[in-house]
Amino acid sequence: MDFFETKGRAIAASWLLLLIGFFLIAGYFGGSKLYADKIETLQRHEARLDPHKTEQGRTRVDLAELEKMDSDTYDTVYVGIYLDRILDISTKATSWTADLYIWFKWRNDSLDPGETFQIINGEVQSKTKLEQTTEDGLHYALYRVTARMTKFFNVVRYPVDNHLLTIRIEDGDHLWNRLRYTPGENGAEYSSRVEVPGYRLQQAEMVSKPHA
Repeated sequence: MDFFETKGRAIAASWLLLLIGFFLIAGYFGGSKLYADKIETLQRHEARLDPHKTEQGRTRVDLAELEKMDSDTYDTVYVGIYLDRILDISTKATSWTADLYIWFKWRNDSLDPGETFQIINGEVQSKTKLEQTTEDGLHYALYRVTARMTKFFNVVRYPVDNHLLTIRIEDGDHLWNRLRYTPGENGAEYSSRVEVPGYRLQQAEMVSKPHA
């Protein structure tokens, strides 16, 4: 039994993270505990954005071991996401809902990544294929998706809190040694219509990393 079968999906799936940070314009921090919470939050967000780090509280992935088991035969799928709107966000319900466009580019004729991707930290509520083309062996597919993500909001520092909204996407049919998501050109973008009352949208980033 090889490494990936032994460990199963625990370390072999491919993660693609769309990371969107938004925050309220900074105010006065009233004490050392609030400042410490801010630093801890920023460190956690930094770890989530770094493909070589493990976020506190999550199972560590042995990247060195994965590299030993690496294969030159995996397929690369380029991915891009355009966040059109945040439909709702609720600290009480610990969730947020996004209206977005997601595109895939790939070469292997046997793949259909737009039909096999899934959201780890939520669910796809609707999905519509808008376009699919093939040119010089390069496949392209564009979808419009509504997805609801689970998110715990730490509001200890309210009203000067900051949060990182994350969409975690993986391929449901292929493991890390067979398929790799790779951020495409301009991979993570968002519309000027994206608004969260009381917060300011800071940036959007995308990173591909294995997960446990």
